[in-house]
Amino acid sequence: MAVVAYIPTPGYLRVQVSDGQAVDVRDSSGRPIVSPALTIDTIWDDILRARATRDLNSVRFDERGVPIEVDIGD
Repeated sequence: MAVVAYIPTPGYLRVQVSDGQAVDVRDSSGRPIVSPALTIDTIWDDILRARATRDLNSVRFDERGVPIEVDIGD
């Protein structure tokens, strides 16, 4: 399994999702982000897949249950 990294950024990202794909991503100041954004569904898929293959090291969630820190792989 490949190592997956979710890098925190200051502020927040506003992600517009259509048919399960991120189609527009902007930072907290409204500037477009060129790199592909992950959706919550994509992150959960990665977490569950890693758990099933025993590659999940740790996950930390916010008070709403949203994953905010994920450690997968070596």
